[in-house]
Amino acid sequence: MLQRTDNLNSFTRLVILISILAVGSGCQMIELEHADVPAPDPAGITNGTPTNYASWQGVVGVVWQVDGWGPVACSGILIAPNVVLTAGHCVWSIAGGTDFRTTPEELEIRGGSDVYTAGDWFHLADVQEAIVHPGWDGNLVVEGTDISVDIAMLLLTEDITTIEPYLLRQPPAPVVGTLGTIVGYGNSIDGDTSTQGVHRMGGTTVLEITQEFIQVGNPCGLCHGDSGGGFFTEQGGEMVVTGINSWVTSGICNSMSDGWVVNVATYIDDIEDVMAVWNPSEEPDAGPDGGDLDADTDSDTDSDSDSDSDSDSDSDSDDDDVDHGDDSCGCAVPGFAAPEGTGILSALLAI
Repeated sequence: MLQRTDNLNSFTRLVILISILAVGSGCQMIELEHADVPAPDPAGITNGTPTNYASWQGVVGVVWQVDGWGPVACSGILIAPNVVLTAGHCVWSIAGGTDFRTTPEELEIRGGSDVYTAGDWFHLADVQEAIVHPGWDGNLVVEGTDISVDIAMLLLTEDITTIEPYLLRQPPAPVVGTLGTIVGYGNSIDGDTSTQGVHRMGGTTVLEITQEFIQVGNPCGLCHGDSGGGFFTEQGGEMVVTGINSWVTSGICNSMSDGWVVNVATYIDDIEDVMAVWNPSEEPDAGPDGGDLDADTDSDTDSDSDSDSDSDSDSDSDDDDVDHGDDSCGCAVPGFAAPEGTGILSALLAI
């Protein structure tokens, strides 16, 4: 999510920007005591190939403006016409001093071959809601009992209808040795910030798997700016989102190893539950007979698939039945406790 520094005039600014991002490239994970684990560093695709935005268009830029610096960017993944999946640290990073949970309008979703160069990028959508997983507290922890869940989701102000959203990988996770593709807007050469912001893809391999993360590399790895982008593997005959680019185990972007992505199969229910809140199904409730639950002059207490107790006493006599009963949603996304008297989206935003 780092900015190209063509227009920066101080090394200090570069260091601050680098601290914003936590994605990285990777090498084989070494068994270390928690205290000896190197601090994770930001990450971009090394050895990657520019796509010219002719492919993998659902991997988009998540961009914001920094006074005096210009744009700064993470990557993101379109998983519904109005939802972008990204890394938690792209929305809220204590080290980076950023928090868009209460100012989502400061984020912009861009497409194009280079999100920093005029004429090579274009506006796709603005953001109206930005939430993080309840397991993300603004700091990346990758070992021990308090592992950070580096996931965030963005609700857009409009549907993106020109790009096909990606499907999410369903369990099980891939096995070691599985081939896949990483995509993002990060560096192609470690330390060369002039290569940031270009839409790239690269073939990679699953090197290590934990419950929370998947290590990727060989022949391509992650680097600065790829945060929030996608790791894709084949499932059901198509490429699906298998990982969210998250962190590296060293400060050097290694094409052969050390790149870690969030294991999507582990958190699929959490992601889909938020999707269900933002994009509720328009299908009518199916009663025992498969039809409309609201029979005319009904006083039903149904046991339908959403497990609500309608307890409605409506007397609808038209052909187009609408439930006028007390069918309010009492659901909550796992880990997101909705305070009494607030709507679910307000509760999510307050996390």
